[in-house]
Formats: sequence, C-alpha cells, structure tokens
Amino acid sequence: MKPQQQSKKSHPDLSPEERDPVIPDNLFKRQERLLRIMQELITRDDEEFIFRKLATEIKDLFDCSGVSVYLLEDAGKRLLPVFSDEPPHSEEIMRTHLSVDQCLAGKVVKAGRGMIFNDAANQPGGYHIPDTPKDEIEHLMVVLMPDRDHNPLGVITLLRQQKQFDESELTSGNLLGIYVSAILNNARHYQALKREIEAHEAATARLKASEQRFRSLVEFSPLGILSIDTTGKILLANSTLIEILGSPSMEATLAINILDFPLLQKIGVSEDFRRVMKFGHHVENEVKYTSKWGKTTDIRYILVPLRNEQQEVVGALGSFEDITTKKIAETALRENEARYRALFEKANDAIFLMDGETFIDCNTKTLDMFKCTREQIIGKPPTAFSPKHQPDGELSTVSAKRKINAALAGHPQFFEWQHSHYDGMPFDAEVSLSSIELSGKNFLLAIVRDISERKQGEAERRKLENQLRQSQKMESIGRLAGGVAHDFNNMLSVILAHTEIVLNELDPDHPIGNSIREIQKAGNRSAEITRQLLGFARKQVIQPEVLNLDKTVTGMLNMLRRLIGEEIELQWHPGSARRCVKMDASQADQILTNLCINARDAIDGVGKITIETSLVSLDDAYCADHEGFRPGEYVLLSVSDDGKGMDAVTLEKIFEPFYTTKEVGQGTGLGLAMIFGIVKQNNGFINVYSEPGQGTTFKLYLPQQMTAMKEHATQASDEIPTGHGETILLVEDELAILNLAKTILEYLGYRVLAANSPREAIEISQSRPEKIHLLMTDVVMPQMNGQDLAAKLLAAHPDLKILYMSGYTADVIAQRGILREGVNFIQKPFSRREVASHVHQVLQAI
Repeated sequence: MKPQQQSKKSHPDLSPEERDPVIPDNLFKRQERLLRIMQELITRDDEEFIFRKLATEIKDLFDCSGVSVYLLEDAGKRLLPVFSDEPPHSEEIMRTHLSVDQCLAGKVVKAGRGMIFNDAANQPGGYHIPDTPKDEIEHLMVVLMPDRDHNPLGVITLLRQQKQFDESELTSGNLLGIYVSAILNNARHYQALKREIEAHEAATARLKASEQRFRSLVEFSPLGILSIDTTGKILLANSTLIEILGSPSMEATLAINILDFPLLQKIGVSEDFRRVMKFGHHVENEVKYTSKWGKTTDIRYILVPLRNEQQEVVGALGSFEDITTKKIAETALRENEARYRALFEKANDAIFLMDGETFIDCNTKTLDMFKCTREQIIGKPPTAFSPKHQPDGELSTVSAKRKINAALAGHPQFFEWQHSHYDGMPFDAEVSLSSIELSGKNFLLAIVRDISERKQGEAERRKLENQLRQSQKMESIGRLAGGVAHDFNNMLSVILAHTEIVLNELDPDHPIGNSIREIQKAGNRSAEITRQLLGFARKQVIQPEVLNLDKTVTGMLNMLRRLIGEEIELQWHPGSARRCVKMDASQADQILTNLCINARDAIDGVGKITIETSLVSLDDAYCADHEGFRPGEYVLLSVSDDGKGMDAVTLEKIFEPFYTTKEVGQGTGLGLAMIFGIVKQNNGFINVYSEPGQGTTFKLYLPQQMTAMKEHATQASDEIPTGHGETILLVEDELAILNLAKTILEYLGYRVLAANSPREAIEISQSRPEKIHLLMTDVVMPQMNGQDLAAKLLAAHPDLKILYMSGYTADVIAQRGILREGVNFIQKPFSRREVASHVHQVLQAI
C-alpha cells in the first residue's frame, strides 16, 4: 500500500467520478468506519465490551492478528496492559509491565506520535514472542492515545505477520488513538454517571447526562472539533477550536458560516468542506490561518462527511490541530542542519565521514591538509594517505583496521598517526575516531588535526620545562622559608631582648655572664639565618635606593681583603661608565661578602678573586635561551675565582637552602640561597659558570637605574637614645612580645600603656586623659589590623606618631600598605638599641 498523501484542492463542480486520485478509497472507508465505531461506542460504559468490540473492528479494519492497549502509570515510566487480544499470548502480555525507556511503545510515548515498526523483533527495543516460529516476521504499529493537552495517556499496539504497515494506515491509526482515548475517557465518565443515575436519577436524566458527557468529551479533546450542516452553519465547536482560530468567544465563532467566512475561504478551508459534503470523501490539509484579530496559526485539519441512517451526507465533521510549534521546530531543525554543515565545512580540523574503512565525505579543510581534491580522497581508505609503517614500526593497514574495529564496537579512539599528503610527504596528526548513527546505520566520524608544528616544538618545550622545574623547586622552597618567619622572629625577639636586658643588669664579671653571652650569640646567629632564609625567599623587609655599584664595591674593598686573607689576591676592575642600580644597600653588602667568602673557600692556598662591573644589553635571542631572563639594559656584577670549581651535579643545587659542599660546621648552606633571593627580589638574573679545576664565575644582572642617586646618611652614634617620660600606647596580640616591648620601653624611660588587642587599645585611648605621644602597634592582629587601628586613633589624636612592627614577611606587610615611603616600621626580631633608635627618630620627626 502506498503512503497516504495530502488531498489536493479541486473545483466544487467536480463529479464523484473525478475524486482526487491521490487519496486511496480504502483510507476514506477506514476513516468513515472509525467514525462509526466512535459513534457506536461513545455512549458505552462497559470497558471490556469496548475493548472486545474495538479488537474485533480493529483486526478487521487493519487486517492484523493482535491488538493490545496500555496505559501510562508510575509518572510516565511504565506502560500497564489493560487489554490484549493477541492469542495465544494474551495472558502473558497482561502480566507484563513495559518500561518506557526499554520498549518500542515507549518510543511512541517519548516522540508523542504514532510509529510503524516493521520487522519489530529486530528493532532496537523490540522482542520476539516466545513459542512462535523464528522465521515468522511480525510487524507492529503503535499509536498514541492523547489527552486534550496532547499528553500521552497510553498506546494501542497492532500486530500482524507478513504484510507491513504503511503510512496511510498510520494516519488512520493516529485518528484511532484519539477516538479510543475519547471513548475510554467517556466510558469512565459514563460509568460514574451510571452509578450516580442508578442511585438518584431516572432514565430521562440518564440520557441527558450521557449527552452532556459526550459534549464534555468533545470539549476536552486535544483537537479542535467542528461540526457543520450542509449550509455551513456550525452545529458544534469546542474550546480548543476557539483557541486555534483565535476567536474572542464561543458566541463569535458560532455566529459565522463556515462556507461563507472570508478568512476560511481565502485559505481554502471552506472549499474543502464543500468537497467533503459534495463527494463524501476525506480531506486532509495544512494551512496558515490569520484570524480577524491578527493571530496567525499553522493548522493541520482532517475533514470527513457526516451521514444519517440512510447514509446521506447531512454535514461535515472536522478535527483541527495547532501545529505552529511543530512548524517552528521543523524550521529550527533545518536551520540547525545548515549551521552544522557550515561548521563542518569551516572547521579548522579535517573531518571525515567513513563507511567502514572508506571515506564517503570530508570537509574543505581536509582537502587543504592532504593537498588533494575531493574526488581524489572520496572512496579511498585512510591507509591510502599513510606511509607503509607508522613510527612505532607497525604496518599502517594493521593498526588502522584495529582502531576502526574498536571504534565501530563503541570504543572511541584518540591517537597520534602519521599521515601523508597526496604527493607522499608525511606529516604528524592527531586523530579522534568515534561511531555515530545516521538513518539507523553506524558510520565513523574521524577528526584529524595536523600537529607537525607542535611536534617540532616539543623538544624546545622539554628544554624549557627542565628550566621551569628548577625554578619552581626554588620557588617552593622559598615559600616554605618565608612561611616560618613570623613565629620564628617573635621567639627570637623575646630571646635576644631578654638576654640584652640581663647582660645590661649583670655585673661583667658575674660567672653566669659567659653563658648569657653564648645565648645571645646563638640568638644573633639564628636571626642571621632567618634573614638569609628570607633573603632567599625574597621576603625580607628592604628599603631600596639608587646606588652607584662601583662606589659600593670600592667602599667594601678593605673589608673584603681582610675577609679573604693575605694569600688571596683581590682584583677590582670597575667599568668606565656610571653604573647605578636600585636596591637595599645592605643587600649589596651581603652579595659581595658571601660571594667572596665562597670564592675564598674554593681556593686552596694562594689564588685570585676578581670583581668586575660593566653595562650589558640583553636582547630577545639571548633571553630565549636563558629561562627567566628579560630583554633590557643591565649592570653586570661579576665575581670570579681560580679555585677548584664545581661539577654539573653541584651546579644544579648550589642555590638550594642548606645545600653545602663544606664540612660540617663550616657553613649553613644559606649564603648562595640568600644571593639568589636578593637578585630575584630586585628583578635581576644570575648565571654561574664553573668546571672542576677551572674555577667559578658568578654573573649577576641587575636592572640599570637612570634616576639620581641618594647620599647615605652618616653612621649613627653608639649611644642608645632614651626617653623623657613620653607616653607610648603599645599594642601587640602576642603576650610574650607585649611584655618584652613594654619592659624595653620602660627601661628606656618611656611611660607605656600596654594593650593586648586593638579593641583594648581603643578603650585605653578613650579613657586616659593624658596625651599619647606614640602608637607602637603590630601590623597583623585579630579583630583589626594595625593600619586600621592607627586610622581610628588618629581621628581622635591628630598629633599621634605611629611606629609599626611585625615579624611577618615583606609581602604580607606590603599587602597592608605599611612599606610605602614615609611610613615608620621596625622588623622583628629587634634589639633594645633598635627599639630605642626607631622610637627616638619617630618622636623627634616633625
């Protein structure tokens, strides 16, 4: 049987013999018979009778061997059988609940429309009924039973052997589903009505209620229902039709004549009604309807004649469906297909569609990548564009077949492959291979990316990765070093300050004096180690200034010569140009001192150390070969020795904290680590050149500064300044540091108001009538940081001087804005002399 086709418009004067030949007569008869079945069963309330009658009629009407009815339950997840006439398996079917996700009927529920499953047992989700011949082919048609909101209530399954279902039968089947849904709905309403009537109403009321139930059926139908007489007068219309036509009310709709209404005449609906009533056959059509009130709707309708008992046409019945949303979805689907095709063609990767091992489609990028035409590639296997062997030595044909079979089996493949251009030139590629289903058949989708440039860059990246790994290792150690600084500095502050106080009060000849001095020496050494660790971590507190590096070196020469001894010659070769850098002066001293000490220790007996400076310009080419270097103008400080030198293993570790080649007790291994941190902190770079027996050269590159150089202040006097009773508000959350600082300040002659928290400090400032001359506060505290505390107190005491203190590292303090120029700051651990000097300077400042 050919698929059902939409009827064409015809002239109203056509004779019955000139009916549209496109629409098969058996389709009209089936539709009319379905309507008669609905009319016969619409008033019945016995579901068993309805199902049996329907089964008999459906089997005869659709020439099928089995009919089953299922209703949705469990929130739409399962289909429950309520009737089955599929001998000899009806009882088995009635005992079996179907999962919507795992059966053919479930596909219909999800799709929201009827479907045909010819050769159903071999369809995904289909099954073969036990105890039936294996060679017996079973065909299935499943139609949906919708409610008035188009939501599925259940399905009807029609089964037959040998002869397949066609589209015209599906059209009738869809109408069957609507009718059965309405009949079942009406039967259940009718059963309720019958029980009510049996108790309360007489036979006359029963008939009236039945009529009302029928009208309810029409009213709640998911389709617009319209019935007219031969003159075009509307006999029946439901609210769904009113919504579809965009009419303002039922009254406005009932007032129109369907055959004469201009808007319906314009789109041919009136003409279709005339044809149905004149020729007595079915018409199905789609139109775009714009109502009088401006609403535009896509409508699909089916018109059938209404006949009396003498089979005379007395009118027409139409069902109307709003398909606007479906039309929009179809348009969107077409647009998506066009977009995806555009993406396919414009993709930057080569994309193939393969049927087994053969290319059947490809995009434009493929032709560019393989340097060929479409004709040269379509119909060929991938191995036609591959060398005989892959880089791992395996035959391309063997490897390709294995990967293709795995992808077809549902295991996506992602691998590197060596392809070749059409002229045979090989290139490296990255391939993604996966299976896709198109029109029920499995194909392979291959995405190929040319990675030749990436491969060429891998060797260079490996080199850079090794350099980066070393840099990251140093950075990680630096973070560890900086992390312990705060607590360590606090404890050292307590130790050093108390030993200083004890020594100051102790008689010089007291027997315990030597022990206290040893404690002091150990504390000072620990403080020095902490500074070195912070130097390596680039987190020590510094005060950078512009320095003439040549003057700095010249000023240290005498001290350096005493440091290295008379047997080692120290040579100094300054450059001719002015060389200025911006850094903390003490850091420059630390660099020269540590480099010369290491050079001295590398020389066995007599030797030579050479210090040189010069201006250098680093270009892009040089920096590309030296990880971490940046182009620019730099001052080069070079320190060389003719000592024993170092091997490659030692060179890799020399900047790691606590790594040393010296004997136990001869060094901490922090000198070079500190130099590394100082150079990095000042945005510089460092290179080391050394070979065993050939000496060592350290080259430090520091950014050149062109700004004016500041003159150093003269050295302070050895005298410790004291106070004259000035009041100091001391704020510190660490109780040991608070007590220590209070003791030192009172010893120096100051009046101290001690607070263990910012809140307590505010209360003290508000409750004390005397003037507070200085706020000495920790930076990082609970509740409120030192800077916010200072701001609150300055609002009430504008003349208050501020001195910040902290044991945290420079980066933490800088985040709180303390290290900006003009702000007074003292770093923990501090000595009595440092406290005295800082407090005196702040109080004396104008």
